[in-house]
Amino acid sequence: MRIGIDLRAMQLGHQFRGIGEVVRQCCRQLDQRSAADDVVVAFVDQGGPPVTDVVEACFGPDRTVRTVELPHPKNPRMAKLRHSLTPERAAIIAASCDALVQFDFSLGVPVDVPTVVVVYDQVPVLLGDRYPHNYRPHYRSARNAGMSVAKSVNKAMGRQVYERHLAEALDRAFHIVAISEHTADTTRVFAEEHQVAGIPEKLSVAHLGHTPPGATPELNAMERSRLDALGLVDAPFVFFMGGSDERRRVDLLVAAFNDLRAHGTELKLVLAGYDFVTMEMVLSEEAREALLSSSYRHDIHLLGFASDAERHWLYDHAEAFAFPTEHEGFGLPVVESLAMGCTVVAFDNTSIREVSGPNCELVSGTWPALAAGIERVLARTPAAKAAAAEAGRAWAATFTWDTIGESLHRHITATG
Repeated sequence: MRIGIDLRAMQLGHQFRGIGEVVRQCCRQLDQRSAADDVVVAFVDQGGPPVTDVVEACFGPDRTVRTVELPHPKNPRMAKLRHSLTPERAAIIAASCDALVQFDFSLGVPVDVPTVVVVYDQVPVLLGDRYPHNYRPHYRSARNAGMSVAKSVNKAMGRQVYERHLAEALDRAFHIVAISEHTADTTRVFAEEHQVAGIPEKLSVAHLGHTPPGATPELNAMERSRLDALGLVDAPFVFFMGGSDERRRVDLLVAAFNDLRAHGTELKLVLAGYDFVTMEMVLSEEAREALLSSSYRHDIHLLGFASDAERHWLYDHAEAFAFPTEHEGFGLPVVESLAMGCTVVAFDNTSIREVSGPNCELVSGTWPALAAGIERVLARTPAAKAAAAEAGRAWAATFTWDTIGESLHRHITATG
């Protein structure tokens, strides 16, 4: 069998995001489960960034992997508006493989190839009107947010293209794998609104996995000095790690932190991730304003990029990992935190309800509730904290990549 995998997702920036990890782990799973004589056909953009490292890391030396380059259309922008997948590219895919796995619906699903599509969420349209600057709003919402006519039209057109491509992918897919029950629910609603038939019969749920933490890496001298200089070695702290887009309500986390400090709680707040190098790099205006105006700004530390050793150290030493997000397709950071024995305080919404377990404090989406949740965590006895950490690790261990790997392989082989 010739199993096609669209690795163009790894040439578009996804290799640095969550989708990139899903692609890598699922490729490894498919390699383990496929017959010895099955051939993997990797589709890539002609002249795009190389994916050799992905292929070498994900497929064994005995696996035959053929790379097929897809030519660029003459006018890429116009081609994207017309088709998620140009007829020429679709024909090449159809001639090259017997089944296809598509990790990014926007890259297209061919009509003549049984395709298994992985769907994560519909955040760009679900939150488009709420956060028009970050996502894909309707025209009126963009204008109400102060955008120019030209930018509003562009935003609205982007939304239409997104919806058309997703509807097309769902309609053409042989099978759809949603990464959570929540994502499955929003996919069903989207399909009904866009009159895509047959979804209940070809939609299933397979949770993502978590790679168990290995040996704890040692901090180097510079990393230890940085953490020590921030006063984190000897002081209690909570931390957030991730992006600073508006749905990640860092502004509410800062408000909760301010309240705790105002009531006498000794605590520091650490913000880690590429967006937290400087104040200017924080994407959300609300978050930036909250940080700048905090009376306790001297105890709020922007750590920026955290190495593997620093990440482990934060999980090991923090009182809690705070995850005040309004919408998640799966919520892998929650599982990662629990696997490291770190308590999670998060908003009780979307897929967070599915992945949270022992050692989690789920609260309503307000800063007073967030502050109260953190306060409850701080009040635990050492014995209660240790027991919760152990239970959380056991819960996190149930999320393995075997689940989605087995699902993908089962549906691929069913195409034959």
